[in-house]
Amino acid sequence: MSKARKKDAKTYRVVVIDIVRYSKRINLSQNRVMVKAFFPILTATLTSLSMTNRAKILPTGDGAVICIPPPNRSLAPIDFVRRFALRVDHWNHTLLRKTSLAGRTAFLSTGFSNELPAFAFRIGVASGPLFSYEYPEGRPNFS
Repeated sequence: MSKARKKDAKTYRVVVIDIVRYSKRINLSQNRVMVKAFFPILTATLTSLSMTNRAKILPTGDGAVICIPPPNRSLAPIDFVRRFALRVDHWNHTLLRKTSLAGRTAFLSTGFSNELPAFAFRIGVASGPLFSYEYPEGRPNFS
């Protein structure tokens, strides 16, 4: 690795979010969850932390990897996780209040419903930093 690339390396804090039972949903339901719920909640959470333009969101298909850049060393990944979880909880409760008893029961017992864009999630926080490098031709790389 060249010295220039090492000098320009950035250290990120990493949070991984996985939507529970995403692949069990029908395609239309998957799209509703991502477009109406997951990404708007993710964006609102980053906005509330003044991170919208600096955090990197890497979609994974059934969730995302969120890379929190420097100089936000004071922003612990757990702060992001807590705010995201509160927003998802509020979203789900608002949806469930508006739906039938059968729809609520289905979601609460299995963690998903094809009729609702409500969702459950798993979160992982990387214990070490993620380094971002850029190749001379501009391609990003992470290690």
